[in-house]
Amino acid sequence: MPPSRGVSTPPPRARALTKADTTTAECRDCMNRTTTDALQLRPTRKEAIVWDDQCILRYSDSNFIGSINTNRLYLSNVNNASDRDSFNLELGGLMRNLTSRAVSDPLLLYASGKTVYDNFVTIYGLLQCTRDLDDAECRNCLESLIADIPSCCNGHVMSELKF
Repeated sequence: MPPSRGVSTPPPRARALTKADTTTAECRDCMNRTTTDALQLRPTRKEAIVWDDQCILRYSDSNFIGSINTNRLYLSNVNNASDRDSFNLELGGLMRNLTSRAVSDPLLLYASGKTVYDNFVTIYGLLQCTRDLDDAECRNCLESLIADIPSCCNGHVMSELKF
């Protein structure tokens, strides 16, 4: 039913984010996939978040631009490091280093890197914030995710935190 005369509905908001190392073609394909998924899986929803390996699509009828999303998705496999505490310590160090690098580039708010753990296992990391956050908000958000690593991903050798 259309709105009554004189009553306006808020404009929908949307945010699309692809990983900074994604090509234009990959980004376009990912946005097409997530848009199709959102319309098929949530045709009547006024808000949704669709996560893909290369991108995230979020839309809502409420204004979320410039705010930090607290909905988190934790993905991990069943393989564990032999020494979880040592692994978590090394991973935390990598993530803190990447956080500093990401917030030092306000145009991208992105950093990726790796570290070697236990002389032969390489740990890879990638962090990225949306550009509607300033560097302080980005840092606070990433630090809260890093703090979650021991509880969500404790020693899992392959994990993802998305929100």
